[in-house]
Amino acid sequence: MTMKTKLNFSLLLCLVLVLSLPIFAQDEETTINQTRRITTSGSAEVRVVPSRVVLTFGVETFSPELAVAKRENDSKASAIISLSKELGVEPKDVQTDYIFVEPVYEGYDDRRVGKFLHYLVRKTVVVLLRDTSKFETLLSGALERGATHVLRVSFEVDDLKRHRDKARSDAIKAARDKAQALAGELGAKLGRVMSIQDYASYDPALFYGGSWRALYSGGGGQSQISSQADSPVSPTFGDALALGQMRISAQINVSFELQ
Repeated sequence: MTMKTKLNFSLLLCLVLVLSLPIFAQDEETTINQTRRITTSGSAEVRVVPSRVVLTFGVETFSPELAVAKRENDSKASAIISLSKELGVEPKDVQTDYIFVEPVYEGYDDRRVGKFLHYLVRKTVVVLLRDTSKFETLLSGALERGATHVLRVSFEVDDLKRHRDKARSDAIKAARDKAQALAGELGAKLGRVMSIQDYASYDPALFYGGSWRALYSGGGGQSQISSQADSPVSPTFGDALALGQMRISAQINVSFELQ
């Protein structure tokens, strides 16, 4: 190798080293930034009293004549709808949700070779009651006017988005306060926010009851309560109704840069 060739090789090596320095510095800075951060979680919940109730009434009629069974069912369902209007429920808040017609035979043979018994007609009327003080009047009145089943009672809350946003805001504050406390104990300060992760919040669910399917599969004779309330609602009448409170929760994970 000549002197000129050695010189050119040395210059090329130096150039490669100089160009590589920013890359090494960038990798080192990235590593530092990744290690100099703190991640905390925060959770919060907002408790609200239910502001409306959805009642699902079932009407069931039997008759050897299909026309008779349907006419009786229509009459009872119409009486429940009329009652809701008398209580000030708007037409948009009343819905016929389910209609079922079936001939019933003796035994459980799907081939229907047994003795014909009658026609079965079922109809479901769903009422959204925005004035919870009328709950007892609607419930008792519907049963008097022909409802054969109360399939479901569900309590809900208005302006759910506002309550959910409040829970999320409180969760973020809790995560930040925790991060500041931890960093302060170590003599550090919080820098910019590196990442935020919002876990799905659980919407309030307070109801009891089931469905036609649950009723005739062994679960209809019991109150089925799924509640996040302090005082779960039980199927009571009169002045014994207790709405309790629903919990709207949120959980947040936040990563901060440490200074």
